Amino acid sequence: VLKNIIKLVVKIGLLARNDMLSETDIKQLENVQKQLHSLALTIISFVQVKYSFERAHLIDLLKSMKQSLMPL
Repeated sequence: VLKNIIKLVVKIGLLARNDMLSETDIKQLENVQKQLHSLALTIISFVQVKYSFERAHLIDLLKSMKQSLMPL
């Protein structure tokens, strides 16, 4: 998953640098950025607090992020 996220970030970065994104695309990417930040904080909390891992919650976060990326 991490490898795919890195690939995606590089591709989107190249599009942004070449001004190939519309305003709606940029707004959607800001939404994805917030979701990714939330996912990272969730994973960190799962590591810090023993026995708090909820696989279903992580899957839901990843699915919502996927849905946000589909229009791009």
